[in-house]
Amino acid sequence: MARGFIPGEEAAYVLALLEDPDPENKKSGLQRLCQLYRSGLTLRYPHVFRQHLNGLLYSPSPKVRRWALNAIALCGRRTDNLDAVLDSIERCRDDPETLVSGVPALFGLTTDREVIKLLQHRQIPLEGATLLASAQVSNDQRAQLRKNPVNIERANPLELRMATLLVGMDKAPQNLFDKKHANGVVIGQLNGHHDHLVAQYSVWAMVENPSLGIGDLTISLKDTESLSPNVRGWVYRLVSADEASAAAHLDYIVLGSQDQSDEAREGLAIGIRNVFVDGIDETTLNWLPDEEVPRIRQRLLEHMAACAEKCPAYLTPVLESYRWADKAARTRLEGAARGTGTFRELRRIALATEQAELKLERPMVVQNINTQGGSIGIVSGEGTVIAGSVEAINRMNDADALKPLLADILKFISEHVRDDAKKTSGAELVKNVAEKPSKSKFKAIIDYLKMLKEGGGYLDAAGHSIGNLIQQGEAAIHHLPGVIS
Repeated sequence: MARGFIPGEEAAYVLALLEDPDPENKKSGLQRLCQLYRSGLTLRYPHVFRQHLNGLLYSPSPKVRRWALNAIALCGRRTDNLDAVLDSIERCRDDPETLVSGVPALFGLTTDREVIKLLQHRQIPLEGATLLASAQVSNDQRAQLRKNPVNIERANPLELRMATLLVGMDKAPQNLFDKKHANGVVIGQLNGHHDHLVAQYSVWAMVENPSLGIGDLTISLKDTESLSPNVRGWVYRLVSADEASAAAHLDYIVLGSQDQSDEAREGLAIGIRNVFVDGIDETTLNWLPDEEVPRIRQRLLEHMAACAEKCPAYLTPVLESYRWADKAARTRLEGAARGTGTFRELRRIALATEQAELKLERPMVVQNINTQGGSIGIVSGEGTVIAGSVEAINRMNDADALKPLLADILKFISEHVRDDAKKTSGAELVKNVAEKPSKSKFKAIIDYLKMLKEGGGYLDAAGHSIGNLIQQGEAAIHHLPGVIS
């Protein structure tokens, strides 16, 4: 039964993930949407999400397609999604993983009787993995499982994964596997299954089902490093499932932050989103600067945005990231900070950005101004920041080795950055360095250039030389006074 609506900021966060080009972000958004629905919340305005889910059924990523079907089973509607689901099943008949995700979607969209007819017409038997999958949604099919328990010695890996999904969703009949043993006991036995996906699903079930937890884990945490990366990621999420567990297993959070697998580190970063305990800040603040994967950095920043009121040291990286973030990343940080004072700080920055954009009213013309670094094609107008930046560079000593590099950076900003607000903020950074160079000021320029490189649509097609500027900047910063703050 629905307990209310998903908060607007959280819905916007999920939508931003679904629209992200990275399939891993899409998958995370779909998982989050499913989790919210299983908790009893629903979308206030679901139509736009249903249309997005239809589009994701054509994703080249099998994981995205399967999770889109899982989401449709929970929040889809017959008139919006049925045809798209049937088409997906037809296209993916040879992919058993997609098929077993499509069957519960059908049961979520229409009546049991119609689903059975649709499956019979397509010669898809409702047995084994498809029967287990259908029980996610259908009470009648769940009743069938009471008569047909799952034998873990004979069941194939796909059937075992569908069974663990039922347990994780708390939809499984009691003693699904064995009349003598509770479901949680058997799920624990599957932690060490030779199929790494079965093992992963079994740990996922312990994270998802409120009646299960780390006490049901049968593999030793001391063996975490020997597990496959996908299983490690869920073990890290299990140890950080709540603050009590995180405090008791802080050493494994440290271990996860140093894991060589992107998948495993991302699992931990997602798991700690709303968790803060003494000592975790030392790990995350050391982790963030070294994390090279943008989506994992974003997950860490979401944790910091959610917990900044408990850890004031988190506020600075959150606000700095927000200033340079694109719309999607800003939406994610706002969603994480929902209901906190940090959210109000973020909105102040957003309002200031909007006001700055409104001030760019005068038509702009291109001028050429010669500096030591060559001719800079700049965008100028009365009182613009870019013109002031050029003047600041010109006032620098010609013997200053930084002068031509700043000129090249400013030229790049003026010629290749398409977003006026980002163009202005970049020029301001250049001006600050030209007036009084320091390591911390110049690092802000390097972070700005990296933000442009990572995406967001701020650069034109010819902006490929940004990598060279970043390399030159990282070499030059070591010769500047001060420390990097």
